[in-house]
Amino acid sequence: MGRLKINQEKINDESAEKLIKICPFNAIEYKNGILDINAACKMCKICIKKGPEGAIEFVEDDIQEVDKNAWKGIVVYVDHVEGKIHPVTFELIGKARELAKDKKRMDEFKLYELIEQVGPEVFYEVKKSNKVITANVDFYSGFVYHCLDIPKEMYTPLFAMGRIPGWCAHRIEELISGKKIIRPAYAHVGEFIPYIEIDKRI
Repeated sequence: MGRLKINQEKINDESAEKLIKICPFNAIEYKNGILDINAACKMCKICIKKGPEGAIEFVEDDIQEVDKNAWKGIVVYVDHVEGKIHPVTFELIGKARELAKDKKRMDEFKLYELIEQVGPEVFYEVKKSNKVITANVDFYSGFVYHCLDIPKEMYTPLFAMGRIPGWCAHRIEELISGKKIIRPAYAHVGEFIPYIEIDKRI
């Protein structure tokens, strides 16, 4: 992991104005002669690549050794409402267990639980990073869909339906503010394949 370091001695009104304009996430603020980066920053580093030279730099954090023997239990990032875990998290994992037992698929469910448990340790071994990457509630969604005999063609639509309002809100805000609030410059680099109706697919 790393962080952005602002060299305030290289910041003036002109350089601050340029940095504010090039940031696609409106994450740079300038007040009373002090430049600051707020929580909207996505670490895209455009401010370093296209901003005034030396004004902002990326500093790597020192990697500290972690005593993995001290790890206990499983850490899962979940949705919170007013400081409390959203009940849907427990509901989905609980239902996954019930369905697995009913469908005689407990071995498969235990595999999911094992992956969730060893995931953070494997991530550390590969990345050598102290950042804890763990499973979230969506990790069990596909398993639940399959236990409910929901067609695989519906998995992506079900996933997207709950997110479409947020995507629309982001796009509306982007149009109103006139500034990018999503990652720009996505471009398809593969071959374009003609759409085939589902009932005509092999």
